[in-house]
Amino acid sequence: MSTLFGLKWIFYYVKQESESKFITSDNPVSITNEGELFFPISSNICLVISIGNDREDFILVPEKHYEAINNRTASNATRFIYYHEEKDWVKKIAFNKSITCNSQVVAQIKGRRSQK
Repeated sequence: MSTLFGLKWIFYYVKQESESKFITSDNPVSITNEGELFFPISSNICLVISIGNDREDFILVPEKHYEAINNRTASNATRFIYYHEEKDWVKKIAFNKSITCNSQVVAQIKGRRSQK
């Protein structure tokens, strides 16, 4: 456990009034090839845990990073993707991942569990 606390904890955030928000899923944690762990904890905040860097603790996320984080979160989903409102870009992510969305903007991957 002490190793976890020895890592750099960074909070990526988007402004409250921003149209750019984070999605989450039933399997929201993703790890990059560089060893960074991403965990969207709300529609405005994503926790990033990384090894030895000197970045700020709170970073306003650039558009390109927010999209990459959402795509990784969607890719890791096993059954559901969650978002706080119905938006076309969420449906697009779901469609690209063979996921369907209902009116609560919950996307469910069809058949993945039955194939395992």
